[in-house]
Amino acid sequence: MKIPLLFLSCSLLCSQLMAADLTVNISNIEEFEGNIHIGLFLESSDFPESAGQWQGKIVSANQTTVNTTFTHLLSGDYAVAVFQDLNNNQALDTNFFGIPKEPYGFSGGNPAMGTPDFAEAKFSLTDNDHSIEVVLK
Repeated sequence: MKIPLLFLSCSLLCSQLMAADLTVNISNIEEFEGNIHIGLFLESSDFPESAGQWQGKIVSANQTTVNTTFTHLLSGDYAVAVFQDLNNNQALDTNFFGIPKEPYGFSGGNPAMGTPDFAEAKFSLTDNDHSIEVVLK
């Protein structure tokens, strides 16, 4: 009787810890140079600053659409911020007024003005694999 209870307990615990994969598809890449920086965020406090990202990936900007996958993520709310580093200086270049000079985008879409906050960009990840699209602007 102890073995079935132990198995049931482990099954219930493991099901709550199941992980999913998140595929981020980045589209509207117009210049095939530099790299695409993808930041995955868990919390709103530092979104979308790269120093606050939970995980990050860099992929080559060599076609109109690229993708990358974050694996083994736990269920919860996430947000994604992306920019194309055309000059490979590892930063999103902006003009005097703080307006980006390089392509960028966010999960949840790109607002007409400004940067979205975490609540506007977030999406919920369950224990199923998930895919989102980020369109560079």
